[in-house]
Amino acid sequence: MGAKVARHSRQDGQRRRRNRAIDDDRDTQRAGHLRREDRHARRRRAASEATRRTVPEYDVDAELARRPLMGTIVALGVLLAVALMAFGLLVTCSKGTELGSEAAETTTITENPAFDWENLTADIHGFPSYVVDGRVLSRLGVDVSDHNEQIDWETVADQGVTFAFVRLGYRGMSDGELYYDDYYAANLDGARAAGLEVGAYFFSQAITTEEAVQEAELAISLLDGRSLELPVVFDHEAPEGSSRAADISGEDLTAAALAFCERMEAAGYQTMIYGNQYDLTRFDMAQLGDRPLWYAEYVWQPTATYAFSYWQFAAADGAIAGIPGEVDLDIDLRAALN
Repeated sequence: MGAKVARHSRQDGQRRRRNRAIDDDRDTQRAGHLRREDRHARRRRAASEATRRTVPEYDVDAELARRPLMGTIVALGVLLAVALMAFGLLVTCSKGTELGSEAAETTTITENPAFDWENLTADIHGFPSYVVDGRVLSRLGVDVSDHNEQIDWETVADQGVTFAFVRLGYRGMSDGELYYDDYYAANLDGARAAGLEVGAYFFSQAITTEEAVQEAELAISLLDGRSLELPVVFDHEAPEGSSRAADISGEDLTAAALAFCERMEAAGYQTMIYGNQYDLTRFDMAQLGDRPLWYAEYVWQPTATYAFSYWQFAAADGAIAGIPGEVDLDIDLRAALN
């Protein structure tokens, strides 16, 4: 495949995890959960010192001497302002059709959102559910990796979970090497055996199309001919700091996403793009075509107004019986798209 893939050794009949990368890599290598929004908000809140101003001593005689002239200046200023307003009104009226069409373009998304979130309610477990005229149009799912360790998929299915996205592997944020997820095979096969629909995702840190193709090749190799009901997802996030992909341009990122998706599609798999609002703004969405989106925002009601097929709405500790620790929760909204 032209890419270095970390391998695992065995000791006393047990599979040991290899130290995959530096500590920062391991701590932050949770696809879909970098929580970047908080860091960006803190960075934007950098405060600047207020500038002190010295107030000059007030001279009454000088002020009285200036008043006639100031009155004339103010009057002229008022007349000029009125003239400018009148001119602006004439220009606006003459270009009414043009300005109206521009306004329509900028407000279409807000006025015609993909979803009516008034239809969002809580199910018996307190999870979001999209219900229209008494019909439930959403489905509950999870996305998992080796961070969740061993999962009892039969118990998961009993909780009403109907689908799962399984991490296949990832590229190291610092070292750029490719790694496979320790539990990818157990999760793919276990979820399928429990009756769940299964998709997969790859945590990318590709900075070139060649690296994106390498990631796709690894994903295809790990799937090993398995069929999937759901897409294989390109999950590329923009971590701060020393990450090798922190400064990738939107053009290069879009090209990498296309390279990954096209290689997976050539192998017979559907594809999808993952990200939160910040992540998705880095892509040239027009070039990605009609590939579906998997949107991440941990709120009760999403603030994004564009169409997305899946919504990652929370990461909750102990939310789903059968999955140890914190697990990511998703709902499938394809049936609810207007």
